[in-house]
Amino acid sequence: MQAKIGVLYNVLVCFITSITSFTVFFLLKKRRKEKDVKYSQGIDYFCLSLGLLWLFVSLRAFFIWSGYLNLDSQVFQWLSGPLTYLHLLPVFHYLGWNFFKGKKIYPFFVGVFYLLTALTLFAFFNGEIIIGEVTYWGREIEPNALANKFFSYGIFVPAFLCILIDFFRRITRWKKTNILTEKQLFGFSFGLLLYCLFGVFDATGFAQGWVMLLLRIGIMLVPLLFYLSAIWESD
Repeated sequence: MQAKIGVLYNVLVCFITSITSFTVFFLLKKRRKEKDVKYSQGIDYFCLSLGLLWLFVSLRAFFIWSGYLNLDSQVFQWLSGPLTYLHLLPVFHYLGWNFFKGKKIYPFFVGVFYLLTALTLFAFFNGEIIIGEVTYWGREIEPNALANKFFSYGIFVPAFLCILIDFFRRITRWKKTNILTEKQLFGFSFGLLLYCLFGVFDATGFAQGWVMLLLRIGIMLVPLLFYLSAIWESD
C-alpha cells in the first residue's frame, strides 16, 4: 500500500482540479445570466472542458491505485487522451473573439483549429499508444509520434503564441484605458498563459514527484483566477 500513496495523492489533486473547474464553470454561467458580461463564453466552456479532462485523469490514477491497469489504458485511449486535444477548442473561440470579434475571419480562424484538432485525433486513433511502467506517482501513457507532432506544432505552439500576443495586448490596453473589461481580459489571458506553462512541464515529464503535484495544484488555481477576473469590480 505504501508504494501507492503517491498515486493516491495524484487522484486527490486531479479530482479537486476537476471539481474546481466545474464549480467555476457554473459560477461563470450564473454570473452571465445576472450581469451584462463583455467577454467570450470560450472562458466558461474552457473551464467545463478542463473539468472533464482532469476528472478522467483522476479516474486513470484511481484505476492505477486500484490495480486495474487495463482500465487505465482504456480511459486514456477513449477519454483523457482525446480530451487533451479537444479541451483546447473553447480557448480558440476565446482567442478568435479577442482578435477578430465581428469580423469574417473569426469563423475561419476557429475552423482552422477545428481541422487541426480533427487531424490530431485521426492520428491519435490510428496509431498505437505507448504505455510506460507503473511508478510511485502513476503511469505515463503517450500517444503515437504523429499525433504528438500534430498537437505540438499544429495546436499548442500556435495557441501559445496567440495567448502570448494577447497577454501583452491586454497589458497595454489595461494601462492605457484602465477600464474594467480590459482588467478582466488581462486576467483571463494571464490565466491561459499560466495554464500553457504549467501544461508544458506536466506533459513533457520535466517535473516529477512532488513537483508534478505542485504543478497540478497550479493548474487547479487557473479556473479560480478566471473567476476572480470575472468578478473584478471597478475601483
